[in-house]
Amino acid sequence: MKLFKNTNVKVAYRTKNNLGNLLKQQNIPKPNKYEKNGIYQLECLTCYKKYTGQTGCPFRVRYREHYNYFKY
Repeated sequence: MKLFKNTNVKVAYRTKNNLGNLLKQQNIPKPNKYEKNGIYQLECLTCYKKYTGQTGCPFRVRYREHYNYFKY
């Protein structure tokens, strides 16, 4: 700004850090619930009994194991 003080050029400052930009919704991807581990509950479609389990691996992998045990 000191450079242009003696000239006819006016300097304007602009920031991207304003309230409008801070309040915009950010596109944060939602985590896939089947890629997480934890506690889960499965329900039988014929007798409606429930099985509750806990897994340290992704739920997708554990569900595939249950499916294979049931199938064979």
